[in-house]
Amino acid sequence: MENSKFIGNQEGILTSSDSGRTFAETVKILNDQFINNGNPNQATFQHALYVGDAASLDVENRLFCGQVISHDVKSRALSTTVKDSTMFIGSNSGAPAGCDVGSTSVGIDIPNGGVADLVNDTLIQGPANQNGAMVSYGEEGLHGVGTNTFAITGSTFASTANGLAIQELPSCVAPVTSAGNTFQGVRAVINQPNCISGDPPADVPEPASLWLLLTALGCCAAFLAADGRRRQVSAIRVLKAVSTSHARFP
Repeated sequence: MENSKFIGNQEGILTSSDSGRTFAETVKILNDQFINNGNPNQATFQHALYVGDAASLDVENRLFCGQVISHDVKSRALSTTVKDSTMFIGSNSGAPAGCDVGSTSVGIDIPNGGVADLVNDTLIQGPANQNGAMVSYGEEGLHGVGTNTFAITGSTFASTANGLAIQELPSCVAPVTSAGNTFQGVRAVINQPNCISGDPPADVPEPASLWLLLTALGCCAAFLAADGRRRQVSAIRVLKAVSTSHARFP
């Protein structure tokens, strides 16, 4: 699907398979927009994009905004890539004209694991979101086939709702590899701190009070060291003076 707009539908795109878990389909969604979709009165029509039994899902250069309920992207594919895309999650702050606030649950949901790659994406979460997390992985149990890896690169997570950037449940089934990401206004990068490697600590600024404390401690240490050197020099001078005096007046 390329260069298309889905506006005001019960569900934007839904894929599945009549033959069961064959994981045969290849789904590509390129340069599309999903605006104000979802039906809160119909439990089976909720997501902007819902890909079921598929070998792979490739999402590139897409806009999701105003989703009424559930997720912008939900993928049960063995491999999911979301690249250069923008997702508004219970917010339309900075969104194009015509995008409602919506009440999106999660921006990107990958409930059965698999290979997940998020690259250069922007996720913007507001207080109207329904879940609290911006990305979720593995919460409905793993496929049982294929591998489970999760990488996030060059993406921005911005929340005005004290949200959680990454939710991985029920356990750390695929440690997240993070590189070059930015996290703004989130209460935590991930719900399991031991389940991520890479650069998140560098993305979350140190509190100013901690920086000031470390600076103060560094200054104090330098002062004490300098004072110690001065005292040592003074003691040496005194000893030399006493020694000289004793030599002159035995």
